[in-house]
Amino acid sequence: MKSEVLFDQAKDLIKGFIVPPKPSVVSAIQKVAPDLKKMSDLLKLDPALSAAILKVINSPTIGLAANITSIEYAMELLGYNSVINIINAVLLKKTLKSTQKSSLLDRYWRSTNEVSAAMAAMVRQLNLHKASITVDEAYCLGLFHNCGMPVMFNRYDCYFDYLREAYDQDDRSVNVIENEKYQTNHSVLGYFITKSWHLPDVICRVVQLHHDPKTLGQLDWLPEKTATLLAILKMAEHITNESSLMDVPGENNEWKLFSQNILDYIGISEVDFEELGDVILDSVERGAS
Repeated sequence: MKSEVLFDQAKDLIKGFIVPPKPSVVSAIQKVAPDLKKMSDLLKLDPALSAAILKVINSPTIGLAANITSIEYAMELLGYNSVINIINAVLLKKTLKSTQKSSLLDRYWRSTNEVSAAMAAMVRQLNLHKASITVDEAYCLGLFHNCGMPVMFNRYDCYFDYLREAYDQDDRSVNVIENEKYQTNHSVLGYFITKSWHLPDVICRVVQLHHDPKTLGQLDWLPEKTATLLAILKMAEHITNESSLMDVPGENNEWKLFSQNILDYIGISEVDFEELGDVILDSVERGAS
């Protein structure tokens, strides 16, 4: 199905929600791209944003060998697409955090930060550059994959309570249960946000599909890059125990159902995955310290 059709369908399903618009600075940067000098000059107009971007670029999560001290050099070293992914990730946190305050959202962001860091670490550990996946893409997807949740919470005060119940079901997917209650779900909202912000199509698609049982049970029908990003997202969710965000006891039911298919697709055994998980968690903890 064409992305334009999917976008129109998503638009119909999210009427009444306050969706964060694409930041004007991203639109301005895209207009002058690929002129790196003009792009970096625009970013320099916002010192706080520039500092936040450099902080992410120099973090253990991105894992560069040398410290980067200027936006212009970051553009030259990483390239336009990579820097745009990082800018979008920084601005998502800034945009959503500025509008809502809640202990539940604090836990949401803590979990999202851990998932994004775990995904970035997995790209390096599994050498996924061979699948044309970059660390910044994985990091950006990790931050955006559940970006529809705060938007749902902004409209429904009891959203996280209901979501906790949904995560504890093993016979229906999270999105199906959300649809029954709200006539839409956080994956649809997330897809609309990522498309509106003009994120790469592969990231938008994974955000849309990351709770879809048919897709998780048959990754082979997806393009390789999409399937690989989806697989490492689910692996990162499990490694960081994302479901603990919802106070769900025990193991994520989604992982119990589809873990074997996910690991088979990546080509890793359960024993090797357990060892990988320890390495990834250590990397996440070092990045947070």
